[in-house]
Amino acid sequence: QATNGDYTLLHWIASHLTSQVASKDVPRWELWKWLQAWPSFIVLDGLDEVTEPSVRQTLIADIEAFVGDAESRNCDLLVVVTTRPTGYEDEMLPTMFERINLADLTIDDALRYGRLVTRVRMPNDETRRNGVIALLEEAAKEEQLKHLLRTPLQVLIMSIIAESSRRFSPSRFALFWGYYKTIEQREQNKDLGYSRLLRDYAPQVLDLHLRVGLLLQERAETATGSDAVLSPDGLRDVAWQVLDDAGYEPSNNDKALLDQMLSAATHRLVLLTPQSGGGYGYDVRSMQELMAAYALTTGTLDET
Repeated sequence: QATNGDYTLLHWIASHLTSQVASKDVPRWELWKWLQAWPSFIVLDGLDEVTEPSVRQTLIADIEAFVGDAESRNCDLLVVVTTRPTGYEDEMLPTMFERINLADLTIDDALRYGRLVTRVRMPNDETRRNGVIALLEEAAKEEQLKHLLRTPLQVLIMSIIAESSRRFSPSRFALFWGYYKTIEQREQNKDLGYSRLLRDYAPQVLDLHLRVGLLLQERAETATGSDAVLSPDGLRDVAWQVLDDAGYEPSNNDKALLDQMLSAATHRLVLLTPQSGGGYGYDVRSMQELMAAYALTTGTLDET
């Protein structure tokens, strides 16, 4: 609704409440009286899903206007906006919003979350639920798997893999390939953001991950391994080559596609993430090794 200049956040809240009330509509002008009289907590989840620049700018301006009005009317109100850190440029006014970065989950917290999310996803099947939880607890003891239990999303993905396969494959290839495909399918099935691009250009997005994996693996084999990251320009160069080899024109007609593919890879699939020392790389070394191995064994027999 952000493209509709007459449709504000207050309007949306009123419409949402009206849909839950059988007796009469809730007019938006009456909401200010409610917010002045009653402590309220509003969570706006997923700013990272809003990727079109002009829509995002309008949406953020509307949120800030709503918060400004609430403050001027002395409302007892807390507004939380969530987003993935990658791609967020501190657009929310620091005078209005305090930025809080979430730390990685501890293993104990990851398992606690895993139990909760599994109960929600499988409320009526105790046997399957216990099986998934047991597999998560087993994964937490393995060095290569516990790196995939650092965020709520990772824990959710691992629980989905555990539910569908009933076990974590002893093959590292099968396990991490399943992880990649689960994230890819989850993003492809959404109705907004980069879902269409991830569906239509899935081979090129995968090729980008393969080439980066192989390049980083080569750099990691140096004496220090200190160059096992790609600069933003280096990542863009790899993506350019992927599209060029696939018959596109990344310097001309398909420049927008190049930008979108980079954003989809780094903002949605988030296997390639900003590294602490600068540049991009794989947080999970086994994922990098998977992509490098896949790249090495892709192509004709002679090329391999």
